[in-house]
Parts: sequence; C-alpha cells; structure tokens
Amino acid sequence: MVRIALAEAFGVRRGPKTAAAEAAFAPPRIVFRRRYANVVELKRRFGDDPGEASRAIRIAAADGIPAAQTVWGQLLLDGELVVRDPVAAFRAFSIAADRGDLEALNMLGRCHEHGWGVPADQDRAADCFRRAAARGHVWAKVNLAQILMRRGLIEDRMRCYELFRSAVAAGNLKAKNSLARFLEEGWIGERDPAGAARLYREAAEEGDHWAQFNLATMLLSQNAHAEALEWLTRAVAVSDNGFRRRVAPMLLAQSRPAVRNLGLDALARCAAAGDPRDIEAYRAALAARSSDGLHLHLGARSNPAQTAGASMASTLERGASFDQRSTFSGTWERDDT
Repeated sequence: MVRIALAEAFGVRRGPKTAAAEAAFAPPRIVFRRRYANVVELKRRFGDDPGEASRAIRIAAADGIPAAQTVWGQLLLDGELVVRDPVAAFRAFSIAADRGDLEALNMLGRCHEHGWGVPADQDRAADCFRRAAARGHVWAKVNLAQILMRRGLIEDRMRCYELFRSAVAAGNLKAKNSLARFLEEGWIGERDPAGAARLYREAAEEGDHWAQFNLATMLLSQNAHAEALEWLTRAVAVSDNGFRRRVAPMLLAQSRPAVRNLGLDALARCAAAGDPRDIEAYRAALAARSSDGLHLHLGARSNPAQTAGASMASTLERGASFDQRSTFSGTWERDDT
C-alpha cells in the first residue's frame, strides 16, 4: 500500500495501535515526523505513482494530523501533483498552525507576506514569524529578520543580526549570506570585509546564488575579474527567475562586456519560460545593446515589459552598479528570494 510506504519513507512512528490497524486491514493513521516533504522528494520516492502519494497525504491531512496538513498545504501552494489552490493551502496551514505545527505557522506567515490565498499583510506575517521563531523554527527566524530589514528601522538592526546569527548556527544557508551582508556593510559596527568574504565564500560553495553574486561583487571591487565572472556565471545558471530578474539590471549596467552578456543570459533564461513580459524585456535589452549601449528606458514604454521589468527598468535608468547595495532597507530586497 502506498500509504504504508509513505509512512515508512517519511519517518513515521508506527506504534502498537498502527500495527494493529494494519493487521486488521484498516487504514493506518499516519503520523508524520517530517515537517516538510517537497514535491521533488515525493516524486523521487514515489515515481511509480506520485499521485497516489499525494492522495495519501490528503487523507492523512483529513484525519487531522497537523504535519500532514502542512505538507498538503505546500502541495496545494506549489500546484504540483494537485491543482494549485492558494486559498485551500492557506486554510490547511491555518488549521495545522492552530494545532501547533511550527512549519505551518511559518508558511502561514509566508502566505500573509506574499498574498498567497489571502490579502498581503506584513504585520500579520511578522507576527506569525515571530511566534514560530520564539519556539525555535529556523526559517521563521530568517523570514522575520527579512521583514524587519525591509522596514529599514535602525533599532531593528541588532535584532536582525541576532536572528541571522542564530539561524547560521542552525545551519541555514540563506542566513549565512545575510550575516555576511551585515559584516560587509558594517550595519552593527565596523565593516569586516574579510569576515564577509569568508561567509560569502562558504555559502557560495554550498550553492547559495545570492552569496555567489555577493562574493563576485567583492571580487570585482578587488579586480579579481576572472574569478568573479566564474561565480556570476554559476549564479545565473543555477538560480531561479526571480533572482535573474533582480540581478539583470546590475549586470547590464557594467562596463565589462562579459558581465553585460551575463545580464542578457539572465533575461534569456527568464524569457525561455514563456512569460510574454520576460520575452519583451529580453527583446528590449537586445535592442538596447545594438542601438544605444544598454541605456534602457523600459519604464517609459507602455508595453508588457513595463510590468515585468519595472524594477529592472528603473534600476537601469539610475545607472545601477554593483556598489549600490549599502542601504539598510531598500536594496535588502535583493537578497530576499
């Protein structure tokens, strides 16, 4: 039975009652020990019938098991294995969070933060993250720090630093990159470029694309162009389109042709997904390269690129460079993908 296989694969505790139920051919009450099972893991473990695995999770969620409700909510949010339904995902997270599941509480915060299945509300998001972080949830600490960073209040800096440091101690890769930003910019004391470079390199070597980008930024400032280009190439190749849209303007604004070409590559990879806005943004960048040296003015044009590439356009028009990263609030968005 797939439900029994699912139980075993995701670390289910099988007590006497469960064993007795299985012996009697009654549906086992699956108790998830694992808090989050992503779609890739489900497909890997249940490649023969991942749909049946998702149905087993749905049944376990309907049985009232909080961790199963959290996994079911994630499947609904991702829209893989099941039809995407952010509203139902939010409802599943809410039920599981009310029953004490910390991952669900963290995901509830993400829903409030990004408007997934509910109107976006940063205050409610922060409250969810704060409650989960207080109980030790590592990603909630990172998410809370990110929200506080974007608010840009000086008095929040030490709190953010402590949250990131705690998350780094727990092995969180994104927090390591964020902690490096603190050291690089000197947001709570003297700048520590050597310490920042060490953390960036550690996170970059572990695969964090923002750390790869930030390390490349420092290397470019030190005229280590060849190594910087290697890290930038890797970051653009392995990252997601959200990252690519954000870094494209900074890459395109550089004077070095190889770096500008990476900016075009980033936009090309976005366009390959088929979104008309990304396609138009890529075409505009190509046209700008051939006509006026990458002085893009997408923001002044009334076309699909205006919405997809609005932040890209405005950044390009300001003549952005890799060095425009030091403010505490606005450019912090750059790290939040």
